[in-house]
Amino acid sequence: MNDPVNDILNYLKDFKWISYPVVIILIIIGIANFANALQDICDFAKRITARFENRQLSDRDLKEQSLDLAKQLILLVNERQANDPLIDFQNWDKSWDEFTKNEKWYEYTKRLIRYNQETNNIYFRDYAPKVAKLREEFLKRGLIDKKLDMFYERPTNYIGLQIVAFRLAGLANKLSR
Repeated sequence: MNDPVNDILNYLKDFKWISYPVVIILIIIGIANFANALQDICDFAKRITARFENRQLSDRDLKEQSLDLAKQLILLVNERQANDPLIDFQNWDKSWDEFTKNEKWYEYTKRLIRYNQETNNIYFRDYAPKVAKLREEFLKRGLIDKKLDMFYERPTNYIGLQIVAFRLAGLANKLSR
């Protein structure tokens, strides 16, 4: 009784130059399938880890939301800076005592303080809760940014707001997807 597998192998012995490339191709296909399987296992492990860490966003959503929020913060800074109260430079040549007695200086100072407080109020109302939520999501992934931690609760001025935006974007870019 003839074994069909043995017959095929005996037939292929005569064509060694074909069998070697076929075996190499099969090995490459096997390695590729193995790599895909490892990727699936890693993704599954990440999902399981995320579930136990109580993550609320996927890496992709976290990255998208962080980049979007950073962009919104930069737009806020640009818009607020463009509308800053103007300084009256005509009185700068006077002595400090004369300058501070000038009522226009006080008006300007009050307007500037009010405008900066308004900017802070906008941040705290519209952005601070979102920044805090995204920061917590980054912490769950082991991504920490000390400068973001220093500024996100009280950015105080435009530079602080820009730091928050840039650091959020930096953390987002550290995510793989």
